[in-house]
Amino acid sequence: MKLAEIDQSKLKYPLLKKLLKDQMNNGVVKFTDLVSTVPPKTQLSSYGYVEDCYQINHPIEVVFEKYKAANPKEAWKGGGLVDFALGLDKNNGEIYYPGDDYPGAKVGQVLYFHSSILGLKKLCMAQEIVQVDKTNNVIEFSYVEGGMTAGSQIIRFKSISPNETQITHTSHFKGVSPARDKYLYPYFHSKIISKFHTNLKKALG
Repeated sequence: MKLAEIDQSKLKYPLLKKLLKDQMNNGVVKFTDLVSTVPPKTQLSSYGYVEDCYQINHPIEVVFEKYKAANPKEAWKGGGLVDFALGLDKNNGEIYYPGDDYPGAKVGQVLYFHSSILGLKKLCMAQEIVQVDKTNNVIEFSYVEGGMTAGSQIIRFKSISPNETQITHTSHFKGVSPARDKYLYPYFHSKIISKFHTNLKKALG
């Protein structure tokens, strides 16, 4: 499937349309041309680092499956701070518009998000799911090349009792400005992912 085949009439955000156009202008023709910014074995020592922890009072198996199955439109509902904008599957060419049925997180899916910082700065970003490991209870995303940020986000699940699960969300990042990485990214990133984890905690009840 080609990026040019995405139905632009179903895209809500002008910045998403611009990002897709920029990607195509930079040589991304097919979904499979989208490339992760953090290939396996990338050394992350020069990247910024932020870690947030959460606890959900449900068994780890239930929590992991919920995170894997959650529709990104609901999981990333952030009241404008962050919203799911589009999903693509590099494996089978499927397109997931907001509101579509979602088959669950799989390696090779690329998810686009729109974010509005304080109602002033708006941006659009893309992340590829690069790991869904049920055995080790890990889900990992990587930013896609062509955006403002390179890096990865790893969500680890740990059972701390039969009905309690600890979630650690670790992010490594490198942006266009050292000042942005030091002062802005950690604060707003933590606010955004807090929305995500809060939504899933509420969905679990």
